[in-house]
Amino acid sequence: MATFAPVKVDAVIFDVDGALIGADGEPRAGAADLVQGLVDRKIPLAAVTTRSQAAFDARLQKHPDLRYALSAVVTKDDGAENPYVKAAQRLGVDALRCLACDSTQQGLEAAQAAGCLIAALAEGFAGLRPTLTLPGGLAALDHARVLEFERRPPLAFMEETCTRWKECDPNVLGATDLMTMGGRLRRPNVGPAPGPAGDGQAELLAKLRGEKPDAGATP
Repeated sequence: MATFAPVKVDAVIFDVDGALIGADGEPRAGAADLVQGLVDRKIPLAAVTTRSQAAFDARLQKHPDLRYALSAVVTKDDGAENPYVKAAQRLGVDALRCLACDSTQQGLEAAQAAGCLIAALAEGFAGLRPTLTLPGGLAALDHARVLEFERRPPLAFMEETCTRWKECDPNVLGATDLMTMGGRLRRPNVGPAPGPAGDGQAELLAKLRGEKPDAGATP
């Protein structure tokens, strides 16, 4: 059996249509298992898409486990010159240390231009230098063997990067932002409905705003 050095990365960025969701609206083969495996290892995940935010939300509506596993999303509405650069910025990591997973020429070219390591989920691309070539799609990626990550405590990670993620004031974070960040903080111990609920949202928002916990709050 051939030996190899694992690819060292700090985060993984997926193209929504080219890697995660198929034309039928269902997760591509291996996508759900891979995302869950990376979440269990507390790996920061992001997604990019050429669709609008509304279209992205509609596309992921049936798959909350995928949606709330993502710490950052870059859509057409962001007007980013390079969505992979923007996704890395929102994660608070260097694009050079991100693995970009895509199956399209345009997407892989953008990822390569951003300096990302790239996983080509198909073959026959011109002018690309894939770090990994996975013609079988994400189902062929054994992340435990192939990828080596720097482990970062999820709470510290979210405190450090929450404002970079949306580039916004924590005082105006919306419910969707809180659910997404809460999902990253609490997985894999969340139930069927990912994200914080009740005092979980209040606790997270207070922490992001730098407020002291309410002494009278129920633990």
